[in-house]
Amino acid sequence: MILGRIFFYLILCCLFGVTSVAISSETLNLHVLDVGEGQSVLLHSSNKAILVDTGHAGMVESVLKRMDTLGVKQLDYLFLTHLHADHASGYFRVREQFPQMMTLDGCYSVKAGREGDMERWIDTALMQNPNRRCVTQGDRIEWQGSELEVLWPGPETAIEKGLNHNSLVRQIRRGNRIILIMGDTDKKAESLIMQQKQLQPVDILVVGHHGAADASSEAFLKTVKPKTAVVSVNRDNFRGYPDRKTLGRLNRHSGLLHITSESGEFHAVLE
Repeated sequence: MILGRIFFYLILCCLFGVTSVAISSETLNLHVLDVGEGQSVLLHSSNKAILVDTGHAGMVESVLKRMDTLGVKQLDYLFLTHLHADHASGYFRVREQFPQMMTLDGCYSVKAGREGDMERWIDTALMQNPNRRCVTQGDRIEWQGSELEVLWPGPETAIEKGLNHNSLVRQIRRGNRIILIMGDTDKKAESLIMQQKQLQPVDILVVGHHGAADASSEAFLKTVKPKTAVVSVNRDNFRGYPDRKTLGRLNRHSGLLHITSESGEFHAVLE
C-alpha cells in the first residue's frame, strides 16, 4: 500500500511538475503538563516539540524530564503567553537546555514597579535573546503538519491592562481539529476576540487563567463549545482557582472537563 502511494505521487510529479511531496504519517501529541500552580503545554511530533509556557521555576526540571521521557530531542519553539512567574520563570532553564530554540511572545514590556522582580528579570533576558521574536494577532507558523495562529493580542490591545489581558492566545489546527490555548486572558479580551469573529467550536480548550472568575465567560464558552476543557491548576490554590461559578459554566458547555489538580496530566493525540 505504501509503495503504491509513493508510486502515485511520483506519477503526479511527472505529470504536473511537482518538485517535492511531503509524505508524513506523524501524529501530533498534546500534553497539558501537571505543573501544579501554573501552566505548561507541550506539543510534540516525533522527536520535535513546541512548548507553550514553562511553568514556574520550581517545576521546570519536571517539565524537562517529562520531555526527555517522551523522546523530545529538539525544541523548535517556546511560546510564552505572558511573563508571570507561574507561566514563564522556567525560561532560563529551558533556554539553557535548548539554546537554539526560537522564543516567541507578545513583547509586552514589564513596567517598573508594576510587576515583580522575576517578571522584570525574564523581560530583561528576553530583550537580550537574539532568538526572540515578537508575535501578534494574525501571525502564523506551519509546523509538522499543523498551523499555529496567534489570535490575541491585536490592535485593540490596551497596554495599561497588564500582563494577563495581553496574554498570547493561540489556535492550533491539525486537519479538521482545533486546540485553543488561552493563557491568562480575561473576559474583556475574550469579547474583543469574538467581535473580530475569530472563534469557532474547538476540540480542546486550555482554559484561561486557571479557571479564575475573570475568564471563560458564558458567551465565550457558547461560542467555542469545547469537546474537552482543561484547567491547569494546583490543589488548594491560595487564590481560590478554579472559581466555582466558572466550573459550572465549563461543565455546562464542555463535553469533558479535566482539572490537572484532580486528574493529573492531560494527553490527546491528533492525527
